[in-house]
Amino acid sequence: MSLDGTWNVMIDSDMDAQIVPRSATLVLASEGSTLSGTMAGPYPMGEGVTISDGKLEGDTIAWKAAMRGDRLRPQVLEFSGKLGDSEISGDVEVGIFGTATFKATK
Repeated sequence: MSLDGTWNVMIDSDMDAQIVPRSATLVLASEGSTLSGTMAGPYPMGEGVTISDGKLEGDTIAWKAAMRGDRLRPQVLEFSGKLGDSEISGDVEVGIFGTATFKATK
C-alpha cells in the first residue's frame, strides 16, 4: 500500500476531547525516508496543520503535529507507529497529558 494520500485517523484516549481530538484527516507525501503533509480535525487540532519531523524507516513511521487550540498552551502531538498492509497504528504522545493510541486507514 502506498503511504502517500489521505488517511482517516482515529485517536483512542481517555483524555478530554478539548486536549486531544478523537479524529483527524492526515494527508501524507513521502520522498525517500522523509514525510511531509498536513493534518486537520476538530478543535483543538484546527485546519491545515503542517506536520513536522516526518520520517519513515522500514515500516516505522513518525511525525509531529502542532495543534492550534489554545495559544497560551500550544500542544504538539507526537505520532509514532507501524505501517501495516492497510493501516498505520501506534502511539500519540500528548506532552504532559501522557499517551494515547491511534489507528489510521485510507
